[in-house]
Amino acid sequence: MRFLTTLLLSLTIVSASPSDTIPLDLKELDSVIYVDGVQAAGDQQAGLSMLLNLADAYKTFGLKGTITAVFDDDATPIILGSAAYNTQTKTSDGNLYADAIAGLLERGVVIAVCGNDLASKSLTAENLLPSVKTTPRGILLVAQLTRDGAFCLPTPRSPAPKPRTDLWPTTTCIAWRAASRLRPGKLLRVFCQGKSWPRPQGRWR
Repeated sequence: MRFLTTLLLSLTIVSASPSDTIPLDLKELDSVIYVDGVQAAGDQQAGLSMLLNLADAYKTFGLKGTITAVFDDDATPIILGSAAYNTQTKTSDGNLYADAIAGLLERGVVIAVCGNDLASKSLTAENLLPSVKTTPRGILLVAQLTRDGAFCLPTPRSPAPKPRTDLWPTTTCIAWRAASRLRPGKLLRVFCQGKSWPRPQGRWR
């Protein structure tokens, strides 16, 4: 009897233990991602890799909804035709991302580019890859879609650059955090005993 009681208690504890799998309960989801930089991620630009994975996940799990990618700033050349791409990047190989963009469009991803950024680069809609749309201001489109219920995915980023020490002088440098009365996370104040020197790149905490 004691053995049976122990066995039943053990089974109860095992059945009550949490599962290693977190179930998904998504039926419909609109997503938007703002791509404004080029960071390497294997053979693909980081934002493109994320978009391809997201589009495939929508198909795998049967999710309904729209994925919108808004390109701006340094990422704008990715959605240009070969001639404009070569001009903007000062290369001659054409747009190496064109196939990836076509793959996203085939998966139903809506791709838009900031019209203001196009104008600043002396480009027009005629310079874009087929089926790429324009919007007056990319960041405002992201805000509008978010307001209307779309989930805004974080923009993929490469690791922050490390502070450069090769430019530091041989004289002693003294660095200390800002006083506690200042906002948390404020950059370190750096002073050098000696001549001035270029500040290290990157953000210090």
